[in-house]
Amino acid sequence: MTTSNKLGRSFAQILLQTQYSQTILVESEGLLNVFTTSFDNNYNTPAFEVLLDQWQTQDLSSFPNSEILSNSVLRSTNATSKNQNYLSDRFLATAKSKSLVSEVATNNPEATAAPQVNFSVLFNDPSKTYSSYYNSIITNLIAAGEKWVNALIAPVSTTLTVEINFENIPTASGSSLTNSYISTFNSINTYEQGAAHKIRTGEDTNGALSDIEINFGPSYLTNELWFDPNPTTLNTPIPATKTDAYSVLLHEFGHVFAFNGWRNGEDGTLPGNYQSTFD
Repeated sequence: MTTSNKLGRSFAQILLQTQYSQTILVESEGLLNVFTTSFDNNYNTPAFEVLLDQWQTQDLSSFPNSEILSNSVLRSTNATSKNQNYLSDRFLATAKSKSLVSEVATNNPEATAAPQVNFSVLFNDPSKTYSSYYNSIITNLIAAGEKWVNALIAPVSTTLTVEINFENIPTASGSSLTNSYISTFNSINTYEQGAAHKIRTGEDTNGALSDIEINFGPSYLTNELWFDPNPTTLNTPIPATKTDAYSVLLHEFGHVFAFNGWRNGEDGTLPGNYQSTFD
Protein backbone atom coordinates (compact mmCIF):
# COMPACT_ATOMS: atom_id res chain seq x y z
CA MET A 1 0.00 0.00 0.00
CA THR A 2 1.36 3.40 -1.04
CA THR A 3 0.65 6.41 1.10
CA SER A 4 1.72 10.01 0.98
CA ASN A 5 4.42 11.12 3.42
CA LYS A 6 1.82 13.00 5.45
CA LEU A 7 -0.47 10.00 5.65
CA GLY A 8 2.30 7.56 6.57
CA ARG A 9 4.02 9.82 9.08
CA SER A 10 1.11 11.50 10.83
CA PHE A 11 -1.32 8.59 10.87
CA ALA A 12 0.58 5.32 10.88
CA GLN A 13 3.29 6.54 13.22
CA ILE A 14 1.17 8.58 15.60
CA LEU A 15 -2.46 7.58 15.84
CA LEU A 16 -2.36 3.81 15.94
CA GLN A 17 -0.74 2.78 19.20
CA THR A 18 -1.59 4.55 22.42
CA GLN A 19 -2.20 3.57 26.00
CA TYR A 20 -5.72 2.63 24.82
CA SER A 21 -6.72 -0.58 23.03
CA GLN A 22 -6.51 -0.47 19.24
CA THR A 23 -9.58 -2.70 19.11
CA ILE A 24 -11.53 -0.06 21.03
CA LEU A 25 -10.16 2.68 18.80
CA VAL A 26 -11.50 1.12 15.60
CA GLU A 27 -15.00 1.61 16.96
CA SER A 28 -14.57 5.36 16.63
CA GLU A 29 -16.51 6.95 13.79
CA GLY A 30 -14.46 10.14 13.79
CA LEU A 31 -11.42 8.87 11.92
CA LEU A 32 -12.16 10.84 8.75
CA ASN A 33 -12.56 14.00 10.81
CA VAL A 34 -9.02 13.52 12.13
CA PHE A 35 -7.65 13.70 8.61
CA THR A 36 -9.75 16.63 7.46
CA THR A 37 -8.87 18.54 10.63
CA SER A 38 -5.15 17.74 10.40
CA PHE A 39 -4.56 17.97 6.66
CA ASP A 40 -7.51 19.96 5.24
CA ASN A 41 -8.19 17.22 2.66
CA ASN A 42 -4.56 17.34 1.50
CA TYR A 43 -3.77 13.65 1.73
CA ASN A 44 -3.74 10.52 -0.44
CA THR A 45 -7.47 9.76 -0.58
CA PRO A 46 -7.30 6.32 -2.28
CA ALA A 47 -4.65 5.16 0.15
CA PHE A 48 -6.70 6.43 3.05
CA GLU A 49 -9.76 4.49 1.89
CA VAL A 50 -7.71 1.28 1.91
CA LEU A 51 -6.34 2.16 5.32
CA LEU A 52 -9.80 2.95 6.66
CA ASP A 53 -11.17 -0.38 5.40
CA GLN A 54 -8.37 -2.26 7.21
CA TRP A 55 -8.97 -0.19 10.32
CA GLN A 56 -12.70 -0.86 10.38
CA THR A 57 -12.22 -4.61 9.88
CA GLN A 58 -9.66 -4.55 12.71
CA ASP A 59 -6.90 -5.77 10.40
CA LEU A 60 -4.02 -4.01 12.16
CA SER A 61 -1.24 -6.32 10.97
CA SER A 62 0.16 -3.78 8.49
CA PHE A 63 0.22 -0.91 10.96
CA PRO A 64 3.56 -0.14 12.65
CA ASN A 65 3.90 0.35 16.38
CA SER A 66 3.85 3.98 17.42
CA GLU A 67 2.90 6.19 20.33
CA ILE A 68 0.99 9.37 21.06
CA LEU A 69 2.94 11.57 23.47
CA SER A 70 1.45 14.01 25.92
CA ASN A 71 2.57 17.61 26.06
CA SER A 72 4.26 17.04 29.42
CA VAL A 73 6.76 14.89 27.52
CA LEU A 74 6.92 17.05 24.42
CA ARG A 75 7.63 20.21 26.38
CA SER A 76 10.44 18.61 28.33
CA THR A 77 14.11 18.58 27.33
CA ASN A 78 13.38 15.29 25.51
CA ALA A 79 11.35 17.10 22.85
CA THR A 80 12.35 18.74 19.60
CA SER A 81 10.40 20.56 16.95
CA LYS A 82 8.97 18.66 13.95
CA ASN A 83 5.48 18.38 12.53
CA GLN A 84 3.34 15.81 14.30
CA ASN A 85 0.19 15.58 16.38
CA TYR A 86 0.00 14.88 20.08
CA LEU A 87 -2.52 14.56 22.89
CA SER A 88 -2.76 17.28 25.49
CA ASP A 89 -2.54 16.38 29.17
CA ARG A 90 -6.05 17.77 29.63
CA PHE A 91 -7.40 15.40 27.01
CA LEU A 92 -5.58 12.37 28.42
CA ALA A 93 -7.01 13.13 31.85
CA THR A 94 -10.61 13.29 30.67
CA ALA A 95 -10.95 11.34 27.41
CA LYS A 96 -13.02 8.23 27.00
CA SER A 97 -11.34 5.49 25.00
CA LYS A 98 -13.98 5.32 22.24
CA SER A 99 -13.61 9.02 21.47
CA LEU A 100 -9.82 9.00 21.38
CA VAL A 101 -9.28 9.02 17.63
CA SER A 102 -11.91 11.61 16.79
CA GLU A 103 -10.61 14.03 19.42
CA VAL A 104 -6.87 13.87 18.77
CA ALA A 105 -5.50 17.27 19.65
CA THR A 106 -3.45 19.15 17.07
CA ASN A 107 -2.87 22.33 19.01
CA ASN A 108 0.91 21.88 18.86
CA PRO A 109 1.81 20.61 15.39
CA GLU A 110 5.46 21.55 15.84
CA ALA A 111 6.36 18.97 18.51
CA THR A 112 7.68 15.42 18.49
CA ALA A 113 9.84 13.20 20.65
CA ALA A 114 13.63 13.48 20.54
CA PRO A 115 15.87 10.91 18.81
CA GLN A 116 16.38 7.72 20.80
CA VAL A 117 19.48 5.62 21.45
CA ASN A 118 18.65 1.92 21.75
CA PHE A 119 20.71 -1.14 22.62
CA SER A 120 20.88 -4.52 20.91
CA VAL A 121 22.63 -7.22 22.96
CA LEU A 122 24.40 -10.26 21.47
CA PHE A 123 26.01 -13.09 23.42
CA ASN A 124 29.23 -14.74 22.28
CA ASP A 125 28.50 -17.97 24.10
CA PRO A 126 28.30 -20.80 21.51
CA SER A 127 27.62 -23.53 24.07
CA LYS A 128 25.16 -21.28 25.97
CA THR A 129 27.04 -22.02 29.17
CA TYR A 130 25.86 -18.79 30.75
CA SER A 131 22.38 -18.59 29.25
CA SER A 132 20.77 -18.47 32.71
CA TYR A 133 22.40 -15.03 33.11
CA TYR A 134 21.30 -13.57 29.76
CA ASN A 135 18.14 -11.82 30.92
CA SER A 136 19.77 -10.37 34.03
CA ILE A 137 22.71 -9.10 32.00
CA ILE A 138 20.43 -7.51 29.41
CA THR A 139 18.19 -5.66 31.89
CA ASN A 140 21.08 -4.33 33.96
CA LEU A 141 23.17 -3.47 30.89
CA ILE A 142 20.37 -1.49 29.24
CA ALA A 143 19.59 0.36 32.47
CA ALA A 144 23.26 1.30 32.90
CA GLY A 145 23.65 2.23 29.24
CA GLU A 146 20.56 4.42 29.26
CA LYS A 147 21.91 6.25 32.30
CA TRP A 148 24.84 7.32 30.13
CA VAL A 149 23.04 8.04 26.87
CA ASN A 150 20.46 10.20 28.63
CA ALA A 151 23.32 12.61 29.34
CA LEU A 152 24.43 12.65 25.69
CA ILE A 153 22.94 14.48 22.71
CA ALA A 154 21.97 12.37 19.70
CA PRO A 155 21.00 14.19 16.47
CA VAL A 156 19.28 11.07 15.10
CA SER A 157 17.96 7.83 16.52
CA THR A 158 20.50 5.03 16.52
CA THR A 159 21.11 1.54 17.89
CA LEU A 160 24.28 0.47 19.69
CA THR A 161 25.06 -3.22 19.31
CA VAL A 162 26.69 -4.69 22.42
CA GLU A 163 28.60 -7.98 22.27
CA ILE A 164 28.84 -9.89 25.54
CA ASN A 165 31.91 -12.11 25.93
CA PHE A 166 32.94 -14.50 28.67
CA GLU A 167 36.73 -14.26 28.95
CA ASN A 168 39.47 -15.51 31.22
CA ILE A 169 39.75 -12.26 33.20
CA PRO A 170 39.42 -11.65 36.94
CA THR A 171 36.51 -9.19 36.83
CA ALA A 172 34.87 -7.35 33.90
CA SER A 173 35.89 -4.94 31.16
CA GLY A 174 34.25 -2.80 28.51
CA SER A 175 35.22 -0.74 25.47
CA SER A 176 34.11 0.57 22.12
CA LEU A 177 35.19 -1.71 19.27
CA THR A 178 36.33 1.15 17.08
CA ASN A 179 37.63 4.70 17.30
CA SER A 180 36.83 7.69 15.12
CA TYR A 181 39.14 10.50 14.05
CA ILE A 182 38.29 13.99 15.28
CA SER A 183 41.24 16.31 14.61
CA THR A 184 45.01 16.78 14.57
CA PHE A 185 46.76 19.06 17.06
CA ASN A 186 50.54 19.50 17.34
CA SER A 187 50.95 16.62 14.85
CA ILE A 188 48.98 14.25 17.11
CA ASN A 189 45.80 12.70 15.73
CA THR A 190 42.92 12.65 18.21
CA TYR A 191 40.24 9.96 18.21
CA GLU A 192 37.02 9.50 20.16
CA GLN A 193 35.40 6.24 21.24
CA GLY A 194 33.36 4.73 18.41
CA ALA A 195 30.14 4.38 20.41
CA ALA A 196 30.30 8.04 21.45
CA HIS A 197 30.96 9.03 17.84
CA LYS A 198 27.94 7.05 16.63
CA ILE A 199 25.68 8.81 19.14
CA ARG A 200 27.16 12.25 18.44
CA THR A 201 27.07 12.08 14.65
CA GLY A 202 24.78 9.19 13.70
CA GLU A 203 27.61 7.70 11.63
CA ASP A 204 28.20 3.94 11.85
CA THR A 205 31.92 3.61 11.19
CA ASN A 206 32.18 -0.15 11.69
CA GLY A 207 29.21 -1.29 9.63
CA ALA A 208 27.72 -4.65 10.59
CA LEU A 209 30.21 -5.24 13.40
CA SER A 210 29.24 -4.69 17.02
CA ASP A 211 29.82 -1.23 18.48
CA ILE A 212 30.64 -2.23 22.06
CA GLU A 213 32.07 -5.21 23.89
CA ILE A 214 31.48 -6.09 27.53
CA ASN A 215 33.55 -8.94 28.94
CA PHE A 216 32.85 -10.97 32.07
CA GLY A 217 35.20 -13.31 33.87
CA PRO A 218 33.23 -16.54 34.46
CA SER A 219 34.07 -16.80 38.15
CA TYR A 220 33.32 -13.12 38.69
CA LEU A 221 29.98 -13.53 36.93
CA THR A 222 28.83 -16.64 38.75
CA ASN A 223 30.28 -16.08 42.22
CA GLU A 224 30.67 -12.35 42.78
CA LEU A 225 28.12 -10.35 40.81
CA TRP A 226 24.56 -9.66 41.93
CA PHE A 227 22.05 -8.53 39.32
CA ASP A 228 19.38 -6.10 40.45
CA PRO A 229 15.94 -7.47 39.51
CA ASN A 230 14.73 -3.87 39.05
CA PRO A 231 17.75 -1.88 37.84
CA THR A 232 15.65 1.09 36.73
CA THR A 233 14.41 1.74 40.26
CA LEU A 234 17.38 0.46 42.31
CA ASN A 235 15.17 -0.18 45.30
CA THR A 236 16.41 -3.68 46.14
CA PRO A 237 19.19 -3.87 48.76
CA ILE A 238 22.52 -5.22 47.51
CA PRO A 239 23.63 -8.33 49.42
CA ALA A 240 26.58 -7.54 51.65
CA THR A 241 28.70 -10.33 50.16
CA LYS A 242 28.07 -9.43 46.51
CA THR A 243 29.10 -6.78 43.98
CA ASP A 244 26.34 -4.85 42.23
CA ALA A 245 26.40 -5.73 38.50
CA TYR A 246 24.55 -2.54 37.55
CA SER A 247 27.32 -0.43 39.13
CA VAL A 248 29.96 -2.51 37.35
CA LEU A 249 28.23 -2.00 34.00
CA LEU A 250 27.82 1.71 34.70
CA HIS A 251 31.60 1.83 35.21
CA GLU A 252 32.32 -0.13 32.03
CA PHE A 253 30.12 2.16 29.97
CA GLY A 254 32.38 4.98 31.17
CA HIS A 255 35.21 3.26 29.28
CA VAL A 256 32.93 2.58 26.31
CA PHE A 257 32.02 6.24 25.83
CA ALA A 258 34.97 8.25 27.12
CA PHE A 259 37.49 7.01 29.65
CA ASN A 260 39.81 4.97 27.46
CA GLY A 261 43.08 5.71 25.72
CA TRP A 262 46.66 4.81 24.93
CA ARG A 263 48.86 6.80 27.31
CA ASN A 264 51.27 4.81 29.44
CA GLY A 265 49.87 4.54 32.96
CA GLU A 266 53.30 5.01 34.50
CA ASP A 267 54.87 7.95 32.63
CA GLY A 268 52.01 9.32 30.51
CA THR A 269 53.76 8.85 27.18
CA LEU A 270 51.88 8.04 23.99
CA PRO A 271 52.78 5.01 21.85
CA GLY A 272 52.78 7.12 18.69
CA ASN A 273 51.34 10.24 17.09
CA TYR A 274 47.80 9.46 18.20
CA GLN A 275 45.68 9.89 21.30
CA SER A 276 42.12 9.56 22.52
CA THR A 277 39.94 12.37 23.81
CA PHE A 278 40.61 10.98 27.29
CA ASP A 279 44.41 11.06 26.70
